[in-house]
Amino acid sequence: MVEQPHPLQTSADFGPGEDVERIRSAILSAVRARAPKTICPSEVARALYEDEASWRAAMPAIRHAAAELMDTGAIRVTQKGGPVDPRTARGPIRLSLNEPLVAAADRRGEERVDAPGEAIVDESSDLPGGKVGMGQLRGD
Repeated sequence: MVEQPHPLQTSADFGPGEDVERIRSAILSAVRARAPKTICPSEVARALYEDEASWRAAMPAIRHAAAELMDTGAIRVTQKGGPVDPRTARGPIRLSLNEPLVAAADRRGEERVDAPGEAIVDESSDLPGGKVGMGQLRGD
């Protein structure tokens, strides 16, 4: 019988070396750069970790960070085109920017500063697409 991995539930489940905020930022940066298309979580892992053993070992943390971002509405997580929870989905998943949040801000004429699903990009970062942060929509 194949033992199923226990899905991560909280950020506290990560090992001491994992930088959860760095992973979240890298995910947001990657989905923004690829929008409206999707990315594979392994693209984020490969950007953050140099060798194959390290990026493969980081995949549970990448999926967990994706789940947290999905919970906030910042990104969509899909499998075969349908929404899934990355904590329980088995097999390949895809991540994308949550376009409805971006479209809603555009319709209201709000400046998109750094909201869930939106990010301010610092191009000086060594990560693909620069560093990102999360914030709120602001109307001017």
